[in-house]
Amino acid sequence: MDESVDKKEISDKVSPSIYERLAPDIDLLKSLFFMGSLTFCMFCVWIYFDPPGHMKWFYLAPTIAFVVAATPQMKTSAMILPSIFILLFVILFVYSLILPRLSGTVELGSFLFICMFIVFYFLEGIPRLIAVIGIATKLTLTNVNQTYDFANAANMWIWSVSAYVVIYVYSYMLDSPRPQKAVLKRIRRYYKSAQFLASKIASEKNINQKGIWIKFQIAFYRYELKTLPLKIRSWSAAIDHKHFPENSPEAIEDLLVSIHILSNSFDEWFQSNSLPQKPLMFNATIEELDKWRGGIETIFRNYKNNFDSSLSNRIRNALNQHISNLEDIINRHEKEIADLNISEQEKENLFRLVGSYQGLSHSLIAYASVAELINWKHWEEEVFA
Repeated sequence: MDESVDKKEISDKVSPSIYERLAPDIDLLKSLFFMGSLTFCMFCVWIYFDPPGHMKWFYLAPTIAFVVAATPQMKTSAMILPSIFILLFVILFVYSLILPRLSGTVELGSFLFICMFIVFYFLEGIPRLIAVIGIATKLTLTNVNQTYDFANAANMWIWSVSAYVVIYVYSYMLDSPRPQKAVLKRIRRYYKSAQFLASKIASEKNINQKGIWIKFQIAFYRYELKTLPLKIRSWSAAIDHKHFPENSPEAIEDLLVSIHILSNSFDEWFQSNSLPQKPLMFNATIEELDKWRGGIETIFRNYKNNFDSSLSNRIRNALNQHISNLEDIINRHEKEIADLNISEQEKENLFRLVGSYQGLSHSLIAYASVAELINWKHWEEEVFA
């Protein structure tokens, strides 16, 4: 190998701690409980009551519930009426009038292809899903003798509609069917996570001195800050803006972007606080940093208790003043820091820590400016799901 060719340096990847690996996803746990409890209940319905549909209760409802759990933003209330009319059309018209006139597997297969083509060409969203399930379960190629029983088909229609009603009721276990309520709930979780981390991170010089429970909480709330912006975005996309004209899609998009930037600033703040700091270097700015952290914690506590808590000019000026104070401290001790018998990496850690506080403050001010344009009470109003 030619030694003149520089070897590409590979940056060391920091493996996640045991606490970060065990941090649970609240929404995922709710989805698992939703699926498990629904499957168990459908099994009990089949065993103890044996309603129309019989053991198919154990098949259809959990299958649709899996789709709902994967996309909780799906409006399950919109399943009921389409299931009534689409499946009724399939049973009364297709199953009772057309299929008995067909002879042979070739004609039946061709007819099923035409039905699927019409469904995928003319329907979309939830009606398409219901029609596909209806055709796949009601019009199958397993009926070799091509015998048709209208009473059995009617029972299947009752079973299918009942299954969609049960899924709608159970979907409240995942979250509110009103997406704006789900957005508010997740933003409140975001504020709670930010407040907790601001109160715990950097309150002690060495995070390794914290207890096991505190370390687990820190890992959990860090995971919340990383994942909640994407969850908020997915739920906000399901909001019907016709009911909330005061919050435009552009304003919501700006809010989502600012939340994502704020999360990145938090992540940089956490990483810079975990770097080794020289005691003399850290003590030079510890008092100012503690005041700064306390101000950030207060801001998120106010946001958590009241969405309409606007970032007043006094608090905005206080954050800017902290930025200016730290810059003055660094400038006053610039020569002293340069003369200290410390490594360049320790100096870099100090400046990175100060920069993370500055970046977090700027991101918080930018987020507050966007959040003040959102009419939060408008989203709290009750509307039909």
